Amino acid sequence: MKRFFVDSHVHLSMNVFDEDREDVIKRAGEVNIKYFLNISYDRESSLSSSDISMNNPFIFSSIGFHPHDAKEFVDEDLSLFKKLIEKNKKIVAIGEIGLDYFRNLSPKEKQKEVFVSQIEFAISMNLPIVIHERDAFPDVVSIVRRYKGKLRGVFHCFNHGPDRMTEVIRMGFYIGIGGPLTYPKNDRLREAVKFAPLERILIETDSPYLPPQGKRGKRNEPSFMIITAHEISRLKRVSMEKLMEVTTKNFENLFSVKLV
Repeated sequence: MKRFFVDSHVHLSMNVFDEDREDVIKRAGEVNIKYFLNISYDRESSLSSSDISMNNPFIFSSIGFHPHDAKEFVDEDLSLFKKLIEKNKKIVAIGEIGLDYFRNLSPKEKQKEVFVSQIEFAISMNLPIVIHERDAFPDVVSIVRRYKGKLRGVFHCFNHGPDRMTEVIRMGFYIGIGGPLTYPKNDRLREAVKFAPLERILIETDSPYLPPQGKRGKRNEPSFMIITAHEISRLKRVSMEKLMEVTTKNFENLFSVKLV
């Protein structure tokens, strides 16, 4: 039985952690959060994410361009990504990638173009994707469905109700659940989590963003994930030990890793 959790979406290589990164990792370990998937969002963060995973046995990494940064993407970036993957076996996903129509920091058509390019690259490398979606659910689903049977991944920071949860699960994807689950007004998400198959849930922090209730206004960090885990445990009526076991196995299954 797995006696630890995994933070499936964190940005530990951001400079906001430069002063106390090792302490942050230690605090997570004190509440049984042992492994981390460090997520990238552009060219530079992909390089630093790869580096941090090579230098810490408990950190895996993803590489990719966030929709905000899609305007900076060039085709040569895929050649860079291929070299990084060949050099570092701890790169286990392409992400975070997707569409964000809330801020529209890159033009919508460019976002779509870069999303598709990275999906097709992920398929070619046999890697799952980590999806960022905000105010763009129909378009994201429409694009993902084109690759049915070829693509696997997780909808990071899932923040919808039961109907969209069911849609994601039927596509064979996982849902990443973070701090927003604990916000007082988020009954819709709590309802979705109640009905979601436990075998399709990953737990995440998105640190340094989106701290859970009780920590809002502070820099988020992986140790705070235990608050979200307790809420999932309550909603699903399962023990924390069972939640550890199943969600860690989910991480292993999606990202093709073995954790001990």
